[in-house]
Amino acid sequence: MAGNKLPSAFRSGAAALQAEGRVDEALEWYRQAFDNGDVGAAWRAGRILRERKRDDEAIEWYQRGAYAGDPNALQLVAYLMRDRGRLDEAVQWAQRSADTGDEDAYRLAAELLRMQGKNREAAQLLTYGWALDGTIAEAWSADGAE
Repeated sequence: MAGNKLPSAFRSGAAALQAEGRVDEALEWYRQAFDNGDVGAAWRAGRILRERKRDDEAIEWYQRGAYAGDPNALQLVAYLMRDRGRLDEAVQWAQRSADTGDEDAYRLAAELLRMQGKNREAAQLLTYGWALDGTIAEAWSADGAE
């Protein structure tokens, strides 16, 4: 039972430290909360870092959350990578988000492809989606002929 309360205690401590302006210490407490099962701690840490314009660190925190199963973090990583000019990586994260059923992620991925001048691929993605191997699917027909 004590294990269930531990993440909450770390989260509360982090919030108190953050309120005092002790950001780096708060981040350490959020790390402890995350390491003890509080997936939402990654979101909170990322938000603090974004507020302080520490986007690369925020991306790392959101990635941790995404890998731990937070589907909201997936698309946010894609947006932050887009804003940092990391377009290829952003497309990959948008694809991961789409794989969880996020319909908006297809539009985001298409936008990212267009930003790279890949207009044909963007249109193809919106029409056919991704193939099982992770590439953009090609046109197909029910009888197998294209």
